[in-house]
Amino acid sequence: FAYATASRQISRRTAFGSSLYATYFDSGLDGASDALSAGGTASLSHVFVPRLIGNASVAVNAIDQDGFNTRVFGSALLGLRYSF
Repeated sequence: FAYATASRQISRRTAFGSSLYATYFDSGLDGASDALSAGGTASLSHVFVPRLIGNASVAVNAIDQDGFNTRVFGSALLGLRYSF
């Protein structure tokens, strides 16, 4: 298992963050296949006004298992948050 993350304040109101991971699974069972999964994310947040924050993020993940097709999938998020 490996995991790395980094973040940086771009401006007084904007921040960027990212992370990467990789995991290797060994079942230890006879005839069972091993698997490797890996992926990464990137996100951006911005404070529009003191109580209104926007967020955007993307992620890509992959799973590679012996005897099966490699699966790659992604996701994206876009949102606004208002705090009362």
